[in-house]
Order: sequence, then structure tokens, then C-alpha cells
Amino acid sequence: MITAIILAAGSARRMGRQKLLLPYRGATLIEHIVGEVLQSGVGACLVVTGCDSECVGPLVSVKGARQVHNPHHLTGGMLSSVRQGLTEASDATTAFMVFLGDQPGISSGFIRVFLDFVESHSTRICVPMFQGKRGHPLYFKSDYKADVMQRYDDIGLKGLLRDHEQDVTQWSCEDPNILVDLDTPEDYTKWMSKHSNLGQ
Repeated sequence: MITAIILAAGSARRMGRQKLLLPYRGATLIEHIVGEVLQSGVGACLVVTGCDSECVGPLVSVKGARQVHNPHHLTGGMLSSVRQGLTEASDATTAFMVFLGDQPGISSGFIRVFLDFVESHSTRICVPMFQGKRGHPLYFKSDYKADVMQRYDDIGLKGLLRDHEQDVTQWSCEDPNILVDLDTPEDYTKWMSKHSNLGQ
């Protein structure tokens, strides 16, 4: 079973308000992302919350995902959220996919193609690439769970890719959205202007 972990614990300081609650396609950004992940056919979806969990949590629960609260979100960084998701995942999990909660261009179709590639190539760790740049989501087998739980405090999941380079498959795709997340009001305005047909 593949478990998706969506990282949604940040304070969105640079945005000036909780970016996961920004209007997007008739709902909120986090609802859209959760919906796309669930439609892709993954076995389970965990949304790791921290700041504003009382607002974000109910939205993702209604969608069918499970909220997981990260008590270390203020001091532990992104890796602490990944670890919280790994801890809460079912023992039946055979692989994980780590998503960003502010990645508007993610789609269920893209995820399905990604998973088809992983399955057909028996990939252990897979990172999508666009024009030579690595993006998200990141896929890795549950065999690496112990490493992520115990190591990489200084570098995060980049350490997994570094230390297991021989196991990493870089999947070159044609989707630039794997590189796009929304950190500032300008990012959001630019994205919505470019994709005005999506509505707010």
C-alpha cells in the first residue's frame, strides 16, 4: 500500500496568512491537493498539520484524508512533519509519497503516471525532474523509514537522496508544476493570473 504524506504544518509567514486556506478552484488550496491525491488511487492519505490545524484539519477530514498533528512544527522543520507522517502510517504501507501542501499544479493524472513509472521500473526511490531540476512529490519504499526517522536532521530528505544515490531514479517529466509551490502573495497572484480559467 502506498501512503501519501502531505506536508501542511507551516505558518506561511511569507504569505502573510495561511496559504493552505487560499481560495482555489471553488474550495481551498489544501482541499484541492488532497482531492487530487485521493483521486490518484493511493492507499491512504495523511495530512500533517501544525499551525492553524484547527482550520485545516476539518477540511481535509471531510475530503477523506486523515489529519496528523505535528507537535514539533515550530522547531522541527519540514523533516519533523515527514517523521510524524511516517509514525502515523499504517504498518501495511510498502511505500510513501511526500507532497507539499502548497503545490497547486499537482494532479491525479500526473500522480498516476508517476506511479505507473515507479511500478514498471521497480523503483526504490524516485524523484521527478523537469529540465534538470528536482521537484515533488518524492517517492520512497518503506525500507528507508528507519533512516528518515533517525538521520538527516541537518539536511532533510535531501540526505536520503544523497546517502542512497545508487537507489535513486530520476524521472524526467514534462510537467513544470512539480517545481511550483506558493510562498508569497506574488506567487499566488502570478499563479492565479496565469491560470485564470480555474477560478477562485
